[in-house]
Amino acid sequence: MKKIIYIFLTFALIFFASCKKQSTPICQIISPQEGQEFYQDEDIPIQVIAEVSNGLISSVLVYIDDIYYKGTYNFPYNFTIKAGDVFSGVITIKAVAVNTEGRKGETSVKINVKEREIELAIK
Repeated sequence: MKKIIYIFLTFALIFFASCKKQSTPICQIISPQEGQEFYQDEDIPIQVIAEVSNGLISSVLVYIDDIYYKGTYNFPYNFTIKAGDVFSGVITIKAVAVNTEGRKGETSVKINVKEREIELAIK
């Protein structure tokens, strides 16, 4: 009986040792760049690169000031923050890449959203 348990444990150890865990995804925001300025009445394009050395990316999620905004399961990982969806001021855009095992990699950039000044002509 002990021999059977020993053989079983040996095979189980070999099996589990051969299973490699996926690495943590690497995520980078290509656009916009840190410190870039936008006006509140214009769309803000977001381009994200996400990869994992072994395994697959299952989704990429975008957060604005730590509040979920959008996500996608499909490459390329491009998003658009629609005009008026953010307030003026400095905002943080965070991208989170998730692999098929649930491991996460993230990155963020801060951008400045400004109100457009309106000039009134007084006659």
